[in-house]
Amino acid sequence: MPYMLSFFIAEDELSDKIASILNDLIGKVKGSAKIRYSESLGMSMTSVRIGLKSALGREDTLELRIHSMLGKYVDSLKLRYGLPGIPAVKLGEAVRWGPEAVEITSKIYSLLAGGGGASTAEQLFYSIANYMQGPREIREMPEEQAALGADITLQMNKIQEIVESLRRDNPDIAGCVILNEKGGVIAHSIPPEIDEERVSMVFATLRSAAEKTAQHMALEKMRQFVIFAEGGGALLQRHGDLFLLVFMKPDAKLGAVLMELGYAIERLEQVTKAKS
Repeated sequence: MPYMLSFFIAEDELSDKIASILNDLIGKVKGSAKIRYSESLGMSMTSVRIGLKSALGREDTLELRIHSMLGKYVDSLKLRYGLPGIPAVKLGEAVRWGPEAVEITSKIYSLLAGGGGASTAEQLFYSIANYMQGPREIREMPEEQAALGADITLQMNKIQEIVESLRRDNPDIAGCVILNEKGGVIAHSIPPEIDEERVSMVFATLRSAAEKTAQHMALEKMRQFVIFAEGGGALLQRHGDLFLLVFMKPDAKLGAVLMELGYAIERLEQVTKAKS
């Protein structure tokens, strides 16, 4: 599952500095990275997925999402993404903006382009998180924290295997995504024509429609919502604080999809309870 670091830039001097650093970084990693471009109202987004060696013996992915905003849309987009200022760098709930965003971007460039002392994915993620916490000297990762990071990575890998097997084991399923309450993608297995921006839009639309319908019919909390159209279907399943979004092919057999989904939820419950 990819770890995601987001950059938000606009049409100002500090943003230009960040754009220059990131362009240089993309030039250095483009041979081994997967790069995609997409556009939405007032903004373009460049996704750069960089493969990294994990201490667990498999490859992890760091995804850099570079959001380039048009000037007249900056204020509304700042509200949408919860940003106190532009330019900004965001990792989870941690945000650094203004001159600090330029400094963070430069340090990330050093880690990714020059090594920066991080030899594994876990060490690199730890270093980036440490940079985001505040301007202090980076400490060596304690052994217990390294072990915790490995446990979390293993858990995320198991969740990723669940969505991959769900799509692989049922030919009627075109894609599967697991999201959190805020719509953040935790794991996914989707075809190239379905990008993560589209996933977020579909999730928000289906969840809103499902919850409004349940509310109007006095059905309490939504558990499952299904929609079919000529081009296929989508199923949104709630499981605790998580949501499973399944894209179905035209003429999909709903009963078989629901059966596979039930197995997937059982496996997901086992994985999440194991580390709770």
